Amino acid sequence: MLQDCPEIPEEVSLTFNIDGLEICKSKSTNFSLIVCRVKIVENVPFVLSVFFAHSKPTDPKDLLSGFLDETKM
Repeated sequence: MLQDCPEIPEEVSLTFNIDGLEICKSKSTNFSLIVCRVKIVENVPFVLSVFFAHSKPTDPKDLLSGFLDETKM
């Protein structure tokens, strides 16, 4: 991704979004995605995490806990 950048900046701005997609209404299956966009390059979002369940997550911690653990520095 950074190869498309003319020069590598000292600071990189990231935007994270969460979106859900109901797969089948009769079975109540749901995919939730965490996507990221790097503002210094093409601004094309890419998938960071996919969460599958038989219903929408009732607790945001279920969806975000793995992602937050991985992003801690």
